[in-house]
Amino acid sequence: MARKPKSDDPDFPLNAMGMRWSSYEKHLAKLDRLHIGMDVAILQRFGISPDAILKNAGNFDMA
Repeated sequence: MARKPKSDDPDFPLNAMGMRWSSYEKHLAKLDRLHIGMDVAILQRFGISPDAILKNAGNFDMA
């Protein structure tokens, strides 16, 4: 029995054999929404608003 290939990138898992590309893209979109939700929850936990992150994007000093 052949082994199922595994993806090294958890953000882009491999399409399951026989799965339609439209279904695969729906699953990836759901994964993206879950990641965004997790990021927002972490920011809220530490009292940081997502707007503050977007407003200051690119303005961090790497000294």
